[in-house]
Amino acid sequence: MRTSSTRVLLTARLLSAGLVLAVCSGGTPAWAQSKAGVAGTGGVRLRAIGADARGGRAAAIVVDEGALVHSALLYPVDAQGRLQGGSDAYAQATHVLGSLDTALRAAGTGLDRIARLHVYVAHASVTAAVDRLLAERFTGAAPAAVTIVESRMPRAGVLVAMDAVAATARRQPPG
Repeated sequence: MRTSSTRVLLTARLLSAGLVLAVCSGGTPAWAQSKAGVAGTGGVRLRAIGADARGGRAAAIVVDEGALVHSALLYPVDAQGRLQGGSDAYAQATHVLGSLDTALRAAGTGLDRIARLHVYVAHASVTAAVDRLLAERFTGAAPAAVTIVESRMPRAGVLVAMDAVAATARRQPPG
């Protein structure tokens, strides 16, 4: 069993290294080309490697055109700092994704141009609600590369937090 898991880990590392090298060199490896999705509008072009449209995720995203916008870490709270969504993980995740969309739009981009989405959950049981939301919201040709991490939250009751990196056609910050 140990040999098998070591072999799988080594294979995953080699595939990841090959993907990183291919992306850095500007090419898509042959084994990933059949699963690559492309989305592009308004001076932004994203290419998904290993896209899973049903799950709303990709193994990697290449930003072929456009600048990058990095959001702050967002929590399920309103403008007055009150927790939104109660103890419902799906409702909290929906609120956070809405706040993320608002922030990205203010920066000249949107959810459809997310290259990387970081999701932080208070405990593993929250992941199912996040997975459901992502599958519903990210159905395009180039879904985001998503990382979900279990993490201690800074406030009681917070189950989900998110931040993102998205592509934009803007070359200068808004304002």
